[in-house]
Amino acid sequence: MSFSPRHSPEAGVSLIEVLAALAIVALMGAIAVVMLDARRTALDVSAERLTRALAEARQEALLSGQVIGFSAAPDFRGWTFHEYRSGRWRVIAGHPALETVRLPDGLTLEARAGAIAARSEDASAEIPQIWFDPTGFDAPFTYVLADDEDARLVVRLDDGRVRLGADDGQALAEFDR
Repeated sequence: MSFSPRHSPEAGVSLIEVLAALAIVALMGAIAVVMLDARRTALDVSAERLTRALAEARQEALLSGQVIGFSAAPDFRGWTFHEYRSGRWRVIAGHPALETVRLPDGLTLEARAGAIAARSEDASAEIPQIWFDPTGFDAPFTYVLADDEDARLVVRLDDGRVRLGADDGQALAEFDR
């Protein structure tokens, strides 16, 4: 005696029901991502962007053999990258990771340690505050990115690591570069 299962038209799950369930799961996932991203402040986003840009500048200097400079804007509201060509510093244009950045309202960026503050008499011949040497021998520095309530430090240590931390000295993230 052989036994074969009976199939009824109501048994199983239809393709439409599976697709509807997947759409609901995808929608819930998208909402969760948006909610998690909303907790990040403009200060945190800008600090991470600056840290990544500084790491990119160092890599660019090493790969291109060119000296790459960095300066906080004179009004403390952004930053600029420079390259040293033909005996003078020029603002880098056309490099998406090393573009000139204006910070969102309420944020400021200034050098705390290790950066030169000298500017030339000619404002068009601005000297970067720090630079990345193509040999990899870069001096340590500290920048403070702040808003009215909080601050983040972007620090380059003697061994080349770039550290992003709170102004109270607590490290938030470390990037080995």
